Amino acid sequence: MLDYWEAKRPAGRLPARADVDPVDLREVLGWLSLIEVRPSEPRFFIRLLGSSHQPRPFGPRHGHDFAAMQPAAYRELVVEQYEMTVARRAPVLHENTLSFGVHRLSYQRVALPLAKDHETPDMLMVASRLDPIQHTRFFSAYNLAAGLST
Repeated sequence: MLDYWEAKRPAGRLPARADVDPVDLREVLGWLSLIEVRPSEPRFFIRLLGSSHQPRPFGPRHGHDFAAMQPAAYRELVVEQYEMTVARRAPVLHENTLSFGVHRLSYQRVALPLAKDHETPDMLMVASRLDPIQHTRFFSAYNLAAGLST
């Protein structure tokens, strides 16, 4: 993802959303999200959440701001990491571990800023990398405890 983002940068500036072709990214589309960055609250808005991403109850798939993302501690962590990416105007790799009872979900997420004007980030292209078996077990346990179907 980083190599792709770098290749789309015009003269060292930020690439725009229009520079990104989903056909080029078909192998990772399930783990790719597009997050709109707004100048005021609500700051981050989910435009697209890849089909392989977290199921409910962590929040809506797309078309919503982050207010519905649960649990609140997870939402705060994600917002902090996205704010860091916007402030740096550069890609940021995050390594996270979520815990629920005896279950752990460790994953990596790279947030890549995009800018229509090639200067001010207005979108984040976010790709996650995790173990699918660990992912399934974690969310099955979470959903069972929350009384939700898997």
